[in-house]
Amino acid sequence: MEFTADFCRRIWELTDAQKEYRRKLKRAEGHRSRLKNELDALRSKMGFREKYLAGWFGGNRGLTADYQRTVAEAVETDKLALRYTQEIETAAELAKKAAIDHLAKTDPDFARLNAAHILATNAATTAESLLHAISTAVREVDKASNCETFDLFSKSKMVSALSHIETEEAKKAIQRVNRRLRHFQEELDKYRDLADTAAKIEVELTLPDDTLDLIFDLSLNGNFDFLSLLNLNRLAEAGSGLAEIRQKAADALVLISKKQVELQIRRDQAIADVIDAALKS
Repeated sequence: MEFTADFCRRIWELTDAQKEYRRKLKRAEGHRSRLKNELDALRSKMGFREKYLAGWFGGNRGLTADYQRTVAEAVETDKLALRYTQEIETAAELAKKAAIDHLAKTDPDFARLNAAHILATNAATTAESLLHAISTAVREVDKASNCETFDLFSKSKMVSALSHIETEEAKKAIQRVNRRLRHFQEELDKYRDLADTAAKIEVELTLPDDTLDLIFDLSLNGNFDFLSLLNLNRLAEAGSGLAEIRQKAADALVLISKKQVELQIRRDQAIADVIDAALKS
């Protein structure tokens, strides 16, 4: 494996930076441990006046001051440790990025692997988004169904109006599912070569407009509304369709997630290998 001088220099610089910050972090953690012991010792000497009255009214104010100074030093040490940790992570990410850029330009197999990992990640993300939209739609359909059931026997115009509002919310939720379903299908199509078992999902969800239902509800005087019964059946069909999509999307997500993990492991190993080789070159 051949490397440019600039790439090797960059990897060496970032690796040295990680080593230096790890040394600083180790010192900070050691100092923080000593400060903890000091705080424990100071706390054991403090009584009620020192702990709760800052040493006033006959307490040892010097002891309280020592404790406060040590606490302040511990806080600053914690901040340093956090900064060193962040610097280590940043240097590691930069080295990883440099390795990815190098591999993408010089290794066609890695370029395909990296592209596959991106597709798997996108597919998994859209599957999770779809499942979230479905959960919301299921709740909205359940609420609309409950209102329609109550509306069957109600003479109240307010109940009819509320039923209409809830059904409209259910329709909007299902429309969101349809949009995310299309997006998910697009990502699955791109991902098809990676997971043949992730079959195409083709389920159409529609919820007919219940505006006429509302008009009749407001004008009929009978105790039983057959139009609401028809709308209730449509809501039940929508709920069944949502359940079908949720199961298919969940199954697809399991397959995609497994592939994503597999690709991530292979990708990370390739990156680690090229960094190690660059350090040895």
